[in-house]
Amino acid sequence: TLAKLRLVQSYRMMNDLKTAKAKLDGFYPCCTSCCNKAFATENFRILFLDRQYDTCLRFLSGNKALDETTIAGFKAAALLMQHNWKEACKLTKDFTSANPPNIRMAQLREIAEKGESIRYKDPYLAATFSGIIPGSGKLYAGQWKDGLYSFLVVSALSYITYRSFEKSSTNPYGFIFGTMAFSFHTANIFGSFKSAVRQNRMKNQNTVREVDKLIFEE
Repeated sequence: TLAKLRLVQSYRMMNDLKTAKAKLDGFYPCCTSCCNKAFATENFRILFLDRQYDTCLRFLSGNKALDETTIAGFKAAALLMQHNWKEACKLTKDFTSANPPNIRMAQLREIAEKGESIRYKDPYLAATFSGIIPGSGKLYAGQWKDGLYSFLVVSALSYITYRSFEKSSTNPYGFIFGTMAFSFHTANIFGSFKSAVRQNRMKNQNTVREVDKLIFEE
């Protein structure tokens, strides 16, 4: 049994998750009910590394090998990785209030509470800001250098376009620089939207950075 476990763990540690899962399923086709705690833990870890968080939760809901504390910790971790802060926070709070102190659950609860306090940027609001004032959407998303650059470029191109048409309504430079100003401004609006999305993603990733460590520590 120990040799089988070490074989599965070796494939998992080499990040060959497909082979690790195949080996485990070959040893225990009904891992939810027929394997011991060590293999059930390994099955969860493989699914967790493979980012199959919904499958993780389904596996835990019917598992008979893992104790209540382990299941609660694993469920909280899967919810956190899905950025489901509210559910993770409720789970960890309920468990903490009904059970003796547990360091891992306390740490998971702290991460969940931190996630609930995140202030997300609205991508559509960022795009709207940049539509009104070039670069302001990127300033809103926390990228002030890009925002300032966008403002200066769009403003400069717009001014050159204005000066060109002021001299002559058919001035070709007016059309050239006007097209450039419009294209850059449009790209800036879309870029502001993406900047807000990226900023939100980074906040999520930074919040759950410690979850892996808690799940894979022995």
